[in-house]
Amino acid sequence: MYRYLSMITLPLFVALLIYGCNDTDDNILDIPQCLVPIVEHFSSTQEDCEGAKVVAYSLHEEEVFALEEGACMMDPSTSIYTQECELICTLNAAAGSVDCQGVDFFAEAIQVRIIWEAK
Repeated sequence: MYRYLSMITLPLFVALLIYGCNDTDDNILDIPQCLVPIVEHFSSTQEDCEGAKVVAYSLHEEEVFALEEGACMMDPSTSIYTQECELICTLNAAAGSVDCQGVDFFAEAIQVRIIWEAK
C-alpha cells in the first residue's frame, strides 16, 4: 500500500513544484510593500496584453519601478514610481513623451530586473 501511495505522491509533488511555483509572486515580494497593491492591480488588468510588464530600473542610483502597458492599449504609457510609491511621471514613447524629472528616462535609466510580465 505504501508503495502505491508513493507512486502517486511523487508525481503530485513534482507537478506542484512545476506548476505551483510562481516567480512573479517572489518578485512582487521584492518591491516596496506600498507598491504591491499597485502592481497586483496593474498585472490583473494587463495579464493578456502582450508587452505589458513591471520593471525595476536604476535612475541616478535610485531604484524606480516602471509599469509598462501592453499592446491592449491603443496608446500605451509607462508610469514611473519611486521606492516611496510616488508616481513621478507618465511616459508615452509613441507620442514622444520620454521626459521624467528633466531627463530622457529611456536614455538614462538602466534596467535592473523584470518584476512581472504578461505571458
